[in-house]
Amino acid sequence: MKQQRWYRGWAIVGSCVLSQLVVLGLPLNAFSLFLHDWSAQLGAPISTLQLTQPAFGVMTALLCPVVGILADRYPSRWLFGAAIAAAAAFSIAMSAIDATWQLFALYALVLPFAAGFGGAIPSNALVSRWFQRKVGLAMGLTAFGIGIGGVVLPPVVAALMPALGWQAIWRGAGVIMLLAVLPLLMAILRDHPQFERDGDKYVDLESLRGGSTGDGAAPALRSRDILRRRNFWLLLGAFLAMLAAYEGVIMNLAPIARSHGYDTRVAGLLIATLSVVRLLATLCGGLVADRVGNRIPLAAIGVIGAVGLVVTGFAGDLPVLAIGFALSGVLGGIWTPLASAVSAEFSPRNYGRAFGLISAFSPIGLSAGFLVAKLQEAQGDYTLAMLISAGLAGAGVLIALAIRETHRGASDGRAEIPIDASQQSV
Repeated sequence: MKQQRWYRGWAIVGSCVLSQLVVLGLPLNAFSLFLHDWSAQLGAPISTLQLTQPAFGVMTALLCPVVGILADRYPSRWLFGAAIAAAAAFSIAMSAIDATWQLFALYALVLPFAAGFGGAIPSNALVSRWFQRKVGLAMGLTAFGIGIGGVVLPPVVAALMPALGWQAIWRGAGVIMLLAVLPLLMAILRDHPQFERDGDKYVDLESLRGGSTGDGAAPALRSRDILRRRNFWLLLGAFLAMLAAYEGVIMNLAPIARSHGYDTRVAGLLIATLSVVRLLATLCGGLVADRVGNRIPLAAIGVIGAVGLVVTGFAGDLPVLAIGFALSGVLGGIWTPLASAVSAEFSPRNYGRAFGLISAFSPIGLSAGFLVAKLQEAQGDYTLAMLISAGLAGAGVLIALAIRETHRGASDGRAEIPIDASQQSV
């Protein structure tokens, strides 16, 4: 069989990156840049506006288990098409808000559908079907979507906002999604590799001929089977602790910078700096997971992030503050080893359901932005909040080290967490 030199799976990865970039870029990566103007124009304190994040998280959590099941069953074009359409509607509506309740309504009722159907769950479920080898690298690149948004969008938003206003920025984003992003994704997305067209470098062609996705021996698990796994709860605990530590700093980055006397443009550059480090951590986490397993990168992410939060808490000038933010950005790389661990523990066949259940608990971590803002309002600075966040990251390290995994002798060297056969009931 003549094999193509280029594997279409990498275009699938690129499509997932683009989807996460446009769906989550402005609402999450650039969120803190809008807080000052929103607070002034809507007449609400910043801590109140921060509550949009846990509101978004709660609704997303309710949706995630359903998205996980749908991601395992239905065409990716349907899911990503719905996501981009919802994100475009969200962005255009955001440009017209004039009351705080409207902001909350959009973040709680519209954005969760866009984030659910165009975010990490369907993206990683799709990529896990295209990559049986080098899955850590593929998922690491897939997670670049929201990270690239943090690198590119904040400086652009900070530069354009004085001239255009925040309303025009949201409106323009919605138009771009409808006219450019949606048609492009529909042209590229495909659910499975085909052995006649795609080579066997990253997939098992025999399993494809048999009509499976390379995981035919793995049983289909119900939600209760997944919840009975010890590693499920360890992965969840490590994830939530590090997510909370990360959200506490990223959602308050612009206010933290402002508390040190720096304007929106400097804050935009600091967000970009943090996001560059997040991108590197995302990629490195996948590469390391392919070689040594998932426990070590999970723990390393927590250690480095905890150091960054301590530095941020005690920073006195811009260079030290930038270093603190950069080290804290490593926590954003948690998604790659988490996704790799979920795939290894539950198999690609059950990935959507398992990752959906983990994501259902994400509001616990997303509430950290509000808690950090509230603590600052009570204390007058962010030092104590950053130290508490560092403690959470440290707790995540201890939980991650308790994960049980062994190394299989596969050619890709990816670690796989052993599956207890007594818990494989369907």
